[in-house]
Amino acid sequence: APIADIPAIGTRMPPQSPPVPAADLATVRDWILGGAKDANGETGGPKVTTPGSPPTGLRDAELATDRRGSGTITGSVVGEDREPLAGAFVTLLLAGEELEGGEEHYRVAETDAEGRFTLSDAPSGRFLLKAYAPNAIYVSRIVALDEGETEEIEFGLPSRVVPNPTISAPRVEGLELSLDVRGTNLDGNYTLAVNPDAGVTVELHSVDNAPGRWRATIPKPLPGRWVFMAVDEQCNISRFLTAAR
Repeated sequence: APIADIPAIGTRMPPQSPPVPAADLATVRDWILGGAKDANGETGGPKVTTPGSPPTGLRDAELATDRRGSGTITGSVVGEDREPLAGAFVTLLLAGEELEGGEEHYRVAETDAEGRFTLSDAPSGRFLLKAYAPNAIYVSRIVALDEGETEEIEFGLPSRVVPNPTISAPRVEGLELSLDVRGTNLDGNYTLAVNPDAGVTVELHSVDNAPGRWRATIPKPLPGRWVFMAVDEQCNISRFLTAAR
């Protein structure tokens, strides 16, 4: 199955990456300059194609529409020091024009003491995976699975250097989940409440993505712990907090 990284222009290179070849640096430079605004606010347009291209077959794969299927995704999550990250989350997102922000988190797997995870019953088709850990920068993968296929995927998460966003006071009150979120450039799709025992991820929202109390309502009570986090538009992840019941 084809897999692709999503480039994050403006964030740091993955940990311990080799030097970028001079020819590639020139390509990136021309690409950035071609899209940069001049003094009049105009862009010259990209003079070269965006660096990198999806693996063969990824564009041809249909978007996944079902939340569950017969596929399996296994893999690992490591930190900037290349050590396994226990208690990290790998989420599965489906895309769709009818979804807020064009995508929505549906499933989640938690890493064990060795940083390993298994996401069973994965749908067939093309979808997105994201890996999160406390005080890190999240990483995304585009994946396309055939029915019944098993895929191994590895994530390496850089550490964040900016203490943004910050969170406090997570609560689970009946069917309402809520969290206090502070900071700048808060991402409206990535303030999350995760129930790893149920394998469920819920997106919390606030009016205009403003700092304050972010909330979500779940359809029915779920046993197990709820772990909360927030993310900003630069992919920085807050600490994780578990709600007291």
